[in-house]
Amino acid sequence: MVSIIEIKNNSRKRRIKIILLIIAVLFFFSPFFITYSNEINKLFFTLPYIHPGDEPHYLAMTSSIIKDFDLEVKNNYENAVAGKGDTGFKYRYERISRHAILVDGKTNIRYNLDDIYNLSGSGFSLNGESPTIRDDLENTDTANLKERPTRYIGLPFFSSIFLWPFRNSLNLDSIAILLSAIVSLIGFYFLYLVLIHFKNNENKVLFITIIFIFTTQLWFYSKTFYPDPYIASFLIISYYFFIVKNKVAISGILLGLAFLMKYNMIIFPAIFALYLLKNKRFKKFFLFSLTIGIFAFLLLIYNFIMWGNLLFSHLHFMYGNIISGILGLLFSLDHGLIIFTPLLIFSFFGFYQFYKQKKDEAIFTFILFFTYLLIMSAFLEWHGGFSYATRHLIPIMPLLSIPLLFWYDSNRSKSLKMIFFILVIISFIFSLYSVFADQSYVLDKPPLFPYIKF
Repeated sequence: MVSIIEIKNNSRKRRIKIILLIIAVLFFFSPFFITYSNEINKLFFTLPYIHPGDEPHYLAMTSSIIKDFDLEVKNNYENAVAGKGDTGFKYRYERISRHAILVDGKTNIRYNLDDIYNLSGSGFSLNGESPTIRDDLENTDTANLKERPTRYIGLPFFSSIFLWPFRNSLNLDSIAILLSAIVSLIGFYFLYLVLIHFKNNENKVLFITIIFIFTTQLWFYSKTFYPDPYIASFLIISYYFFIVKNKVAISGILLGLAFLMKYNMIIFPAIFALYLLKNKRFKKFFLFSLTIGIFAFLLLIYNFIMWGNLLFSHLHFMYGNIISGILGLLFSLDHGLIIFTPLLIFSFFGFYQFYKQKKDEAIFTFILFFTYLLIMSAFLEWHGGFSYATRHLIPIMPLLSIPLLFWYDSNRSKSLKMIFFILVIISFIFSLYSVFADQSYVLDKPPLFPYIKF
């Protein structure tokens, strides 16, 4: 029988864990509302808001869906100029570059914005007012031209389900970012469940989970309105249901959503499907493929409605140098995975122990990670544009927690453990600075810029 003392001790441990969990969640959300200004060297309170890059354009698409029930974004960009929150609170009264192309509603002929309008740059008018028609096209009928977005459709459609009640708020972007944070936290919870499946040691699993929350770039990107943190959560949740629970339909739905958020994510369901075929689970393969097929069909319908072409996409994969790409993604000073989160070097060492103890799962995880790494290395813009650290590797970053757990569990070297803890502290400092600092000091910058300059 369990003694009264043991019951009291267990109860005390549960209370301590609950208190620590609450503290961790509060700490996780603190940089959403507190920012450090490098100019005045002070912390100040603020609501979370979106930053330069693709975020305002994803919000414009979301605004179009929840306000107008369409994806004609011209009025949403103009709403922002008039002071509304369609592209974010910080971009009110501002005319920003438009990520859109023009489509003739009758003929489905597509035009770039500068084919029709006088533009200075992509989306800016010459005089700061609404773009005017080019002089050589003054007699052209533009009444049927629809301004349609060029970003991926998955994030706006998914987020609109939750953001619809806040559609008229000037702080719509704050709600959108909090949604990203909640989805990220759900992903972290399933990351914990995946790890506890492989190693039934709650203390070690909890330690590795906390490391991944607070020392990797996942924390920073949970403060953004990019697809990447959503995809990271969807992938690790899919992994859990696929590997741990053997439920392929849920995995298919989540990977289908990830595919709509970025089309190159189709590589993940392809690898999942091949895994099923390898293990001769043909019924599961059929169900999984059917689920993914539904999302592919939805994309075809969307393309036909928007562009009059089933296979059209304005977003193209531009090939670069794969060697430069892989070196850059791992070691570049302003975007390298190992530079910003040096502790992850032990994840690569951990694949050996992972393979020794869980061969099939290790091979599956290795293929997921390295296939995606190679694909993004071949991408001309492997650095992710104007972004912080390794944005393009965010979707697969949680997978590195698994081999890291195996390394941490099997390591018996005190010297290596000391090095590991030093790298954990360094990674945490880099991550902590990035989430509290003014974004102008972290985007496209080395870690701890401007205090450390390379």
